[in-house]
Amino acid sequence: MTTRVFRLVDNDIAAYASAVGDRNPLHVDGEFGRRSPYGRPVAHGALVVTLALGALAELLDPRTVHEIRVIFRQPTLPGRRYEIDWTVSDGRARGRVRFGDIEVVDIRCVLGAALPWCGPAAVGAELRTEPRVLGLGHLISPSGGPGRERGSYAIDYRQVSGLVARVIGGWIPEHLATVLGWASYWTGMCTPGRDALLVALTMRLRGSGCGAIKFETQEPEADRGSGLVTVRARSTRGAAADITVESLIREPVPGPDPAELAAVLPPSQDLAGRTILVVGGSRGLGAAVSIGLASQGARVLVSCTRVSHPLMEAASRYTGRLVPVLADVSDGWALQTALPDTPLDGVVLLAAPAIPNLSLAPDAIEPAAQFMAASTRLVFGPLSVCAPRLRPGATVVLVSSEAVVEPPRWWPHYVAAKAALEGLAKYLAHHHHWNVVVARPPRLWTDLTNTPGGRAASHPIAPVAAEIVTAFRSEDAGTGEVSIIGPDTQPWPSVAEEVRDAGDLRARQVVW
Repeated sequence: MTTRVFRLVDNDIAAYASAVGDRNPLHVDGEFGRRSPYGRPVAHGALVVTLALGALAELLDPRTVHEIRVIFRQPTLPGRRYEIDWTVSDGRARGRVRFGDIEVVDIRCVLGAALPWCGPAAVGAELRTEPRVLGLGHLISPSGGPGRERGSYAIDYRQVSGLVARVIGGWIPEHLATVLGWASYWTGMCTPGRDALLVALTMRLRGSGCGAIKFETQEPEADRGSGLVTVRARSTRGAAADITVESLIREPVPGPDPAELAAVLPPSQDLAGRTILVVGGSRGLGAAVSIGLASQGARVLVSCTRVSHPLMEAASRYTGRLVPVLADVSDGWALQTALPDTPLDGVVLLAAPAIPNLSLAPDAIEPAAQFMAASTRLVFGPLSVCAPRLRPGATVVLVSSEAVVEPPRWWPHYVAAKAALEGLAKYLAHHHHWNVVVARPPRLWTDLTNTPGGRAASHPIAPVAAEIVTAFRSEDAGTGEVSIIGPDTQPWPSVAEEVRDAGDLRARQVVW
């Protein structure tokens, strides 16, 4: 058994993207990454496998690898310390990439004799510079899918081998690096393209070589229920291999549905004349709450860093009731400058950072501390700015989570942050004449949970938004007690931690 440690930085990811042609924005676009559930760009899954195979070279000649099966369980984030463990026995090798005690990638190899030469390299080809955007509708439609495709593909092997040597201190044969690079490029740039998340990869190698490969893909298979897309391909020349790439399409989160919201919160003028600030109110649950408050006649100040399309559409429907306040709420002075100098009848605190999966392990101490600090700033900052503006009897809603009641396995930092928020709510109720409310929603389908596991275990937004809006009708101001709305008080279904989809996805335990 051997263990290697590695840590990637943004420049490593950019170098790999350039070497293999996979410039998917999830890897190289900072703004796109920040809007993802991971809060920043993530490393290519194929890069992690490439590094792992480089570490395997300490135990054996990687040219004896005949078959590779990979399951991607978690994203790999730059800046974190990861460990790769390899064990070799009876013609097989197994590698595990771990962050603390969380398994990130599982790699299984079948070993054999040296592979035969598979002929001269194919002619090089130009690669895409912009990823395709293929949704399930395109792939399922008989006439809309890309069908069978063929061509040539090459990597900058010198750049990849230099990256492996620098980061992990090992080496990888050109044919393995090229096939892995193709799998990354084809998934992230071609099929499914921009919104793909790689979940599994199988390579059966029949011959080795160097230079460009010649490849042919079969028509992709797409499952409407799970969003799983399977691409089977064969390469010849440069490297001969049978390749199966499995990925999931991360579909765009739909904006709040006004009709769905109106069904549980009929429009009224019950909140006419009130001014309410919604922090983090441009997307997801925040947008639904903002629109819901406006539908009840309130003037809503929507604190956000940019105005979303759903909010723009709603603003045209509720003229003058939805007012964007563009500021980074983690910067109290910036919010104070942007906020109109007007008394407030209430505030809803919804802003939250991306939620990484962490455990109680030394490697997780720093990211956990960073997460809890960011969570605190997004609540304490705007609340401190709003306190002088809040009228006596104002309603303050702090959005917690049912995770404080049913803690998810890999979210100790999230549970701690939400418990601190609820402690702050008790302080507010005790020392201020406000109606203080804590909402504990179940997991909802938002940008922060738009992952395979997150979507499968998510619930509708409208009922939760309606209950938060209804809290502003309360007359119980300044009682000294915190009102709780959540699974114990509302008919919201509980959230399962694991993916409930049947079959293949559940077997892989994809819990991003």
